[in-house]
Amino acid sequence: MPSSQKPNGAAARSSKRLASGFYQLKTGHCLTGTKSRPTAQCWWCLGRTQTRDRLFKVCPEWKAQQKIPWPEVRKETGRGKSRSKIQDLLADGRCCQTVLDFLSTEEE
Repeated sequence: MPSSQKPNGAAARSSKRLASGFYQLKTGHCLTGTKSRPTAQCWWCLGRTQTRDRLFKVCPEWKAQQKIPWPEVRKETGRGKSRSKIQDLLADGRCCQTVLDFLSTEEE
């Protein structure tokens, strides 16, 4: 099995709900404003179209959570919030735990 298709260890050790959310985000199967919803509006802030990028970078309702991943992402990849694409962040195994930490704040 190619390493890109192997389950991530950090996700595998997390709760089922958290791992499910991580893999839904990673594969593009999460409910966002562009899929499976009556309106594209962000349900958190009622702003523009809800996307993975918006949740990780600009949604005002996720402002506190958005501070969590970016210092670690910069340390691991050399790229900050403005130079990172969310699909690359989700595909990078070095950032998996950081993304899980970001997602776990929703459960609190």
